[in-house]
Amino acid sequence: MAAVLAISLLALLATARCGLPPAPKVGLALLVLIACWRATRQLRSPPLQRAQLQADGSWLLLTAAGECPAHLLEFSILGKLIGLRWHLVDRRGRLSLLLWPDSVSTEAQRRLRIWLHSARPPAAANDPRSAP
Repeated sequence: MAAVLAISLLALLATARCGLPPAPKVGLALLVLIACWRATRQLRSPPLQRAQLQADGSWLLLTAAGECPAHLLEFSILGKLIGLRWHLVDRRGRLSLLLWPDSVSTEAQRRLRIWLHSARPPAAANDPRSAP
């Protein structure tokens, strides 16, 4: 968190010292502040400890803050990597996970791939990027 704040402060100082006219400086400084806010918000969000697929196709995510039901918004498969993005039902927001091959057993990864290709979530069904 401290590194994000330090880099943001340096970016703001660089923006203030650059030779741009005042209006673009203000716009650039606002972009830096927005990026800092988003980065710190993401770092404060509880890390995902477990994602469990329920029998009805919904997901139950276990974070440091507790269990939270979720709906899968989209997924991407790139070689052996699986990207999952959920909408958190109880809380506002979304959660993303990049699943590496060594973070789950081969059998569980195979079953997840089969489920993703057969029971595609509604949002991903219309997305050409998630096509097999």
